[in-house]
Amino acid sequence: MLWSFHRNGKQLTYEIRTPEQDTYEIVIHEPGKEDRVERFHSAAAVDERARGLQQQLVNDGWWLASDPRR
Repeated sequence: MLWSFHRNGKQLTYEIRTPEQDTYEIVIHEPGKEDRVERFHSAAAVDERARGLQQQLVNDGWWLASDPRR
């Protein structure tokens, strides 16, 4: 799954991957920075982090690319 956020003409994306069974990763592609990879061992943990990351991005002024209000 891939999410795309925008702010001030820049794009930040993050992706949830399952490279191995029972392993989950969030890969954050942020403008001007190296990709960050966070690893989790349960679907619940990666889901909780993804929800927190989305809220953090919105609080920081990013908006979800598919947001119909934009």
